[in-house]
Amino acid sequence: MTVPSEAQGPALAHPVNFVCAWDRVWPEIRENPDARLDEATIARRCINCTDTWVLRTFCVMRAAGYPVTLSDRVEPNRINISSVQVIGRRNRSFDAFVVLARCDHHESRLANIVIRHNDRCEPGAGGIYLPTWLQPGIIPRDPARGTDIKVLGYKGLLPNLDPDFRSDAFREALARRNVVLDASEAMPSGGGEDDWADYSACDVTIAVRNISVNFARAKPGSKLVNAWWGDSPALLGPEPAFQEMRESELDYVETTTPQDALDAIDRLQADPALYLAMIENGRRRREAYSEAAMLDQWIQAIDGPIREAFEAWRGKPKPLRALQVAAWMAQEPGESRRYLESIKSGPKILE
Repeated sequence: MTVPSEAQGPALAHPVNFVCAWDRVWPEIRENPDARLDEATIARRCINCTDTWVLRTFCVMRAAGYPVTLSDRVEPNRINISSVQVIGRRNRSFDAFVVLARCDHHESRLANIVIRHNDRCEPGAGGIYLPTWLQPGIIPRDPARGTDIKVLGYKGLLPNLDPDFRSDAFREALARRNVVLDASEAMPSGGGEDDWADYSACDVTIAVRNISVNFARAKPGSKLVNAWWGDSPALLGPEPAFQEMRESELDYVETTTPQDALDAIDRLQADPALYLAMIENGRRRREAYSEAAMLDQWIQAIDGPIREAFEAWRGKPKPLRALQVAAWMAQEPGESRRYLESIKSGPKILE
């Protein structure tokens, strides 16, 4: 099934089709492909990679007037955009041009182009970098809280926070500073006191996980961007995406141990001007990750490197295209297996 486009807005160099299994398409889109969803709805719906990279991008582009379509299958003579979760060897056409968001998976060999979370991913053929969309419905820190640091907030699944940062010893050290750790596990829901998007009472944000170096290379810098939009100075682990985005010490405090976090809190408590400078710096940096800025990056990618690769692909004889895809299909299981092995072994970023 394909949702046709009746958009009369900006033109694209070539037709663009987003691909998602129909039973995973949001009900609001099934009922009305041109629906303009509010942030609360998008927050509830964006749970996995396909939601974020396929359906949300389709919605944003459609709302902006771009003539994109949505289908449950790849289409010939179109730029097909999907995710590693959706396109496998069983539904990868031998003739179609496919762009796949990598997400937390391997660099799929089935893709003509892979979309990466950051520029420090494992090197692979035909990859481009696009930041992930901003967390919907972020509620910034209440300015009435002044420069007091009373709450250290963690936004995410609790097991992903390194155990040392949720230990009794760390909490007791925070308590001696009159600071509490707020590590709610509530999923994003577009509002509410236990929401991942709610920074209203989050004086400082922390996100430190001890994952393998290979796994960290594929992770996005979302926690940093969210903290900027939440007006909450961030204490973050040594992940490549954060390091890549860093322009100055005002962006975030790199943190590998609980003592690093405690020292940072002490410094910020003692220097209110530094605390306010980090918030103001985040307000400046975050504009590059607004929805409008992200849409512009998507259009530049689609009408830039993706268009060039698509035209080169179409210029090849069909038998040659089929042979190329057949070779990719043969390579795909091995690539997936190697990636899964690599993220479970080797050094970790806090070691």
